Amino acid sequence: SDYVNKIYDVDRWETGGGQLSGQLQGHSGSISTAIFSPDSRKILTASWDNSAAIWDAGSGKRLVLYSGHTKPVNSAAFSPDGKRVVSTSLDKSVRIWDAATGKTELLCRNNFSISSVAFSPNGKTVAGLSVYDTLQLWDAATGQLLAQRAIRDKAAENLVNYRNELRFTPDGRYIITGINHPSVRVWDAVSLELVYDLPTSPMGSEEFSVSPDSKKVAAIVRQDVPRTWDLSTGQWLPQPGDFTEAPLTLCFSPDSRQVAYGFPEGHIEIRNAGDGRLWQRFRAHRSYTGSRFSPDGSELLTTSSDNTCKRWNTVTGKEICSFFMVDSSDYFI
Repeated sequence: SDYVNKIYDVDRWETGGGQLSGQLQGHSGSISTAIFSPDSRKILTASWDNSAAIWDAGSGKRLVLYSGHTKPVNSAAFSPDGKRVVSTSLDKSVRIWDAATGKTELLCRNNFSISSVAFSPNGKTVAGLSVYDTLQLWDAATGQLLAQRAIRDKAAENLVNYRNELRFTPDGRYIITGINHPSVRVWDAVSLELVYDLPTSPMGSEEFSVSPDSKKVAAIVRQDVPRTWDLSTGQWLPQPGDFTEAPLTLCFSPDSRQVAYGFPEGHIEIRNAGDGRLWQRFRAHRSYTGSRFSPDGSELLTTSSDNTCKRWNTVTGKEICSFFMVDSSDYFI
């Protein structure tokens, strides 16, 4: 059935009003990516309805729709200046779009379905990671493939990893990979040569995040506490703070001073990145939760398998608004 994204005024909902304050007619499938634009004024979403879109973060109005992929869109990202968008899909293509017009500027086809994609911090290259663990690097101006490397020690073509993700370090030196692998790996962002192999556990990691000051990488290890490494040495750093349960996701704040952790039953904890002290704790969703800070650190954007996307004030811990995926019978989660 068709889906509708809706935004509710949370204060009126909580006081019993339940009035609809905004509505987004757009995606007709689950949201795979939701991130803020570099200026925090827009939200970019990617969906399994084969499209990506940009929304006004304040009003919830859809501003641009990116159509052209023929299969689900796994990942999307802004260029550092916010003028371009890159998206990747199970249709084995990477598209670079004009962010304002929604027109395709470059189309990069290959032999792999790409699960994660990102611009380099200087905007000159685009990196993609396939579901078969192939890391690729393209020229963002021409679409030329510059480098390619398998990130697994042995080829395993029958092992498909749809949760593969990559991150550039903000200083542009490294590319980090590691979800569903027994180690987090650090690669040279130009040559794709392996720099560090940071062991997690045989069960692999659920998520990882790079601090914006490029000094640390942290990972969620399955059924265990998070682990953090010094990126200048590759050495493991003791994890501060007491965790009563193992988180599933994490991300650093823009100033590298805080880390937001998402937990299986849907709550979020914001902790001090140094001593692990708890700053905020709030209930976000009913199930698996992912999160991203806004570039200025004032908001947290969370997504979940319960088909919701929410914006939070990081100082008060209060919800700003919610994007609901609703079916034709208007069943609200």
